[in-house]
Amino acid sequence: MYKYLLVSLLFISLTVTAAPKYVDISLAKHVLGRVAFSVSVDELPKYTQQPYNQFIQGLLSQSNTNPITPPPSWTKDALLRVNKSMSQEQKKTVRKKLREQSGELKTWWYREMIQTANPVNEWMTLFWHNHFTSSLQKVKSPLLLYKQNELLRQHAMGNFAVLLQAIAKDPAMLVYLDNRSNRKKKPNENFARELLELFTLGEGHYTESDIKAAAKAFTGWGISKNAEFVFKKKQHDNSVKTFMGRSGNLDGDDIINVLLSDPQTALFLTEKLWRALVSDDINSAATKKESHRLANVLRQASYEIKPWLLAMLNSAGFLDEKNRGSLIKSPVDFLVGFFKQFSLPLNDANILPKASKQIGQDIFDPPNVKGWPGGKNWITSNTLLLRQQYLNRGLRAMEKSSEKMRSKNINMMNAADQDIKKISYDDLQALLLPILESNNREIIATQQDWLRATRKIVLQPAYQLK
Repeated sequence: MYKYLLVSLLFISLTVTAAPKYVDISLAKHVLGRVAFSVSVDELPKYTQQPYNQFIQGLLSQSNTNPITPPPSWTKDALLRVNKSMSQEQKKTVRKKLREQSGELKTWWYREMIQTANPVNEWMTLFWHNHFTSSLQKVKSPLLLYKQNELLRQHAMGNFAVLLQAIAKDPAMLVYLDNRSNRKKKPNENFARELLELFTLGEGHYTESDIKAAAKAFTGWGISKNAEFVFKKKQHDNSVKTFMGRSGNLDGDDIINVLLSDPQTALFLTEKLWRALVSDDINSAATKKESHRLANVLRQASYEIKPWLLAMLNSAGFLDEKNRGSLIKSPVDFLVGFFKQFSLPLNDANILPKASKQIGQDIFDPPNVKGWPGGKNWITSNTLLLRQQYLNRGLRAMEKSSEKMRSKNINMMNAADQDIKKISYDDLQALLLPILESNNREIIATQQDWLRATRKIVLQPAYQLK
């Protein structure tokens, strides 16, 4: 079974056809599944029969970046942390409270990803969370991670240059990559190295001397007792530094500007977004050509993210039907998408961070500074079994509330006279899966038929794809 699944996940493809001028169910699912965590089944048809450009422009034009889910009350409190002056009992109490806050923070973000009024912005927030990684385990402050999450959400669809400059001064990042302890007499290279390797240029596009120069330029960048960014002038190295061919008394802002002026930064970002949105393939000649074109879009737009994302959603690669259902859902995509697709209640939302951690993605706690590798790494025999278990759990909850689901499905099927409209198994499959493999014209005419067919479809290997 697992061998069959892995083969299916890696090699399923469809015949390439020209992108339609108007949106149909398949294209709407593809776009919403890739850049908006999916959409509820009863809402999916409303996105069809409109020009494709109008469809994606509408998705990207949403401007409200504020979360609609109320954050935990402690996000308005003073910073909570363990101090050396505390007794052992006090430290124990504070650590327990911090663990509780960490759980509440993760649950809050899951609620927001499911309920958000701006799903594209929220999906991009998650993308940047895996790009500019920081972890609760290292930072030890849910409040700082919450503020970083706010920062990422604010700039998720804004300007990458502004976001990069802001994240370099973000307190959680300063703690996570040790730049708060970067002093002229003892430069710390952690942030400088990851800035070049993971945030901008990518491995192999800089030298060790560039890292050393960048580290010196960022000396004196730290945080205050109130956990806010502060420049400690006395700790800054004012010597002449040479970074990527530019010399002078460079500071951190100078380093960031040099990196933004390098075409490799736009290309590195484009290839990363391509792997998240389009395909794992970034090495073919066609993909290389398209990546360079899209990177030029980002540069010509002065790092504005919306034009870049719009160009990618209009790219031949994204619209190529062979790329539909070609990516494996991340644990977050999988869980958030399932809840959104069936409009499941969030009474037990606290189970989502635990479930996500079990199947390989613990938000606010990436495995390392590189983040989650994604792709084929999302699926193992163990995580697949756990995914199926969580699906079964959700399906049982749906079946137990069949009367409530009946009312919802009446709307979804455009039913009349309190009866579900008769549709085929394949029609239902077309609403739920990114790709179709069966040829089953069995008619679904009752609520029990719908639940039975839904279970069968959702437990197919293709449901793990997007």
